[in-house]
Amino acid sequence: MRAFRLKTQAENDDRLRELEQHVNEKLREEKLRQAIRENSTDLRDLRQKLNHAYVNKERMAQIKEHEVERKRQNVFVSKNSSL
Repeated sequence: MRAFRLKTQAENDDRLRELEQHVNEKLREEKLRQAIRENSTDLRDLRQKLNHAYVNKERMAQIKEHEVERKRQNVFVSKNSSL
């Protein structure tokens, strides 16, 4: 019985070590990716361009909304002035 418990404990310890190694490897990989993202001028430039594109897209949507609203108001004013 004691031998069985020792064997089971050893197997559990092995699994735990494997899991810890796996977790540590994942952390190392993520830290490497983060370092690459932070230090890569190409990625930084692309991220900046993407952000500018999003801002410009939002700005254009707002301009179009204002144009539509202005046209709507002009139509309303011209209808009311002709009455």
